[in-house]
Amino acid sequence: QRLLSLLLRRAGSEVIIASDGRQGVDLALDAWRQQRPFEVILMDMQMPVLDGYSATQELREAGYSYPIIALTAHAM
Repeated sequence: QRLLSLLLRRAGSEVIIASDGRQGVDLALDAWRQQRPFEVILMDMQMPVLDGYSATQELREAGYSYPIIALTAHAM
């Protein structure tokens, strides 16, 4: 999370970090409803509270159609 946010910020991107999946869904839907959707979501698949699979499913069911890229630190 820290490495990707550093690289993205250096490239000129605005980065918003959610502490868990529930907060991520809430942030994404709030921005979308205000007609300021995120250009892309980098979704950690193993977040606390609501994992990335469930968070993505919830966003898609709500009609969120912007890109979501799955990430994981799991190396197996």
